Amino acid sequence: IHLPLVTDAVTASRAEPTGGRGGGERILVVEDESVVRSLVCRALEEAGYQVFQAPNGAAALDYVHANAGQIDLVLSDVVMPRLNGLELMARLRELSPRLPVLLMSGYSTDEVQRRGGVESGVTILPKPITPAVLTAAVRDSLDRAASQALDNRPDRVGVADDCCNGIVRQSLHLVHDLFHMTR
Repeated sequence: IHLPLVTDAVTASRAEPTGGRGGGERILVVEDESVVRSLVCRALEEAGYQVFQAPNGAAALDYVHANAGQIDLVLSDVVMPRLNGLELMARLRELSPRLPVLLMSGYSTDEVQRRGGVESGVTILPKPITPAVLTAAVRDSLDRAASQALDNRPDRVGVADDCCNGIVRQSLHLVHDLFHMTR
């Protein structure tokens, strides 16, 4: 491979916006308000995600059934007609327990709790939301799901989780994977 010699100084271009860049992961956006759904989808597409849309929870459930294993994350509004985001999340957990579900709502957490309750550990993104916060939350959710899947592999490196922090654990997984690639 021959690369051209650069004789002039290289200047930095405009900084990349903060947020989570996608690697082509498939996101199902479930939102009953078409304008909000369109804006969320555009932000995710511009960040490098493949985006599919559903106008309500029932349509989302149908889509996941028809495309089993083809969705990497579901991003859903909480308050929707027919099947709300909390009910959708519960049904998706029965159908596909490892499928990450990220919720968003224009209502306060207290109001969401009053409408049906949220189990601990569930992230609810407040609306309105900036593209950077949205894409960072999606990236974090996908990364956590991948890390949990890696931790649950039967051939994983045998180091107790409580003995090392996440960076050390990730490094051990990387070494493990590199070792198996070179065999």
